[in-house]
Amino acid sequence: MILSKTLALDLGTTKFCLAAIKKETPESLPQLEIISIPAQGMYRGMLSNLKEATEALKELLTVAEKQLGTDVSEVVVGVAGSHLRSQRVIVELYNPHPSLIGETVLHQLEEKAKIQGFKEDKDILHLVPINYTIDDRIHTKNPNGFSFKKIVGEFFILQADKLYLIDIVRVCNEAGLEVKKLYAEPFASASVILSQKVKDQGVIIADIGGGTTDALVFKRGDPVDVFTINIAGKIMSNDLAIGLGISFDVAEQIKRTYGLQQSPPYFVDVIDLYKRPKRISGEMIFNILSARVRELAELIKQASHTHTVSLRSGLILTGGGSEVLGLTSLLEKFLSYSVGKANPQIPTHLYKNVSYTSSLYEPEEHETKYATSLGLLYLETIRQEANKKPENLNKINKFFKSFFDWMKELS
Repeated sequence: MILSKTLALDLGTTKFCLAAIKKETPESLPQLEIISIPAQGMYRGMLSNLKEATEALKELLTVAEKQLGTDVSEVVVGVAGSHLRSQRVIVELYNPHPSLIGETVLHQLEEKAKIQGFKEDKDILHLVPINYTIDDRIHTKNPNGFSFKKIVGEFFILQADKLYLIDIVRVCNEAGLEVKKLYAEPFASASVILSQKVKDQGVIIADIGGGTTDALVFKRGDPVDVFTINIAGKIMSNDLAIGLGISFDVAEQIKRTYGLQQSPPYFVDVIDLYKRPKRISGEMIFNILSARVRELAELIKQASHTHTVSLRSGLILTGGGSEVLGLTSLLEKFLSYSVGKANPQIPTHLYKNVSYTSSLYEPEEHETKYATSLGLLYLETIRQEANKKPENLNKINKFFKSFFDWMKELS
C-alpha cells in the first residue's frame, strides 16, 4: 500500500520520463523512482503527432504502474519549446489610509500583474515576485508587515502558448491522466541545479535535451529571461550520421563515447550504411561536432547579449545533451563567459532505494538527463506545502525537509 506519492511527467524529444516520490508508511523513508521509455510523436521538445505521443504515454504508464506498484492517475507535467515567453511587469497598489502589508495586499498585486501581463494566446506558468518598493522609500523582497500607502511590485512572468497547453492536457487525459499543474521545464531544471549564490552573481542555465536547448537567465538572484534554441543532442547525432555515412544509433554511440575528444589521435572502426567496414578518424568526428557546437554558441550569444555583463557565474549546462565529452571547454572558447556543467545527484542516503527502468540509457552516477524530472518534483512539493493551512506548516515530515535542503544545496 502506498501512503503518499508525487508524480512528475517529462515529455522529452527522446524519452518520456515519469519521476515519483512515494512513501509506504509514515515511518518509512521515501523512495525515488524514475521510469523512462523512448519518446514518440515529439519534435524539438514539442508534440508533433498526437496519436503516437498518446500511445507512447500509455506504454509509459503501464510500465510505471507495474514498477511503482500503484496506479498513476495524477501528474504534474513539464512544458518546453520555442513558444515559451517571458516578460517583466510593474504594478502598484495605493491605499489612501496607512495600512499594513499582508497576504491580501500581495495577492492583489499578483492579480494586477496577471492582468497587465495578459496575452490572449498565452497562459501564465510562473509568476515570480522580483522586488517591492514601499512608498518610494524601501526596496525589499519581503514586504510583509511594513506600513504603506503605496506599494509597487515588480514581477517576472513566464508564459506558454495556450492552445499548445490544451493539447498537452488532452494527450494526458486520453492516456488516463489528470494534469494537476503545468511547469516550464527550464524553470524546473533551474530550481534543482542553481544555488542562490550562483543566481545572485548572474547565470544562464541551459538544459540541452534531445531536440532543444531551453535556457533561463538569472540576474541579481532573479529570473529575467527565457529562450529556446533548436540545437540539441539529437541534431548532433544526426550530423555525425549524415557526415560519416553511418546509422543514427552508431552515431549516437560515437558521440557519447568520443565526443569532442582531440588527443591523442584515434580511429573508430564501424559498419557503414551499406554494411561495409569503415574507419573513422577522431579528427572527422571533432570537425563535424564542433561546427554544430560553434553554431550553438553563436545562438546562445545572440539570445543573451543584453545580459552578458551580469553573468559572473557564466553558463551552466544540464540535461542529457550536455553529456558530450569536451562540450563545456569548446563552448567556452566561443563565449565571453565561463561554461560549466551541473550534475544533480540522487541523494542515496535519504532514500530507501533508487530504481530506474529505461530502455534508452543505463543510469550513470553523475548524469544530468533527469534534472527536469527532479525539478518538477521539487516545484510540486513546494506548491503542496505552500497550499497547506498555516497550522499544518510545522508538521512537514522529515523527508520533505531533507528533500528541500538537498535541492537547495545543489550547484
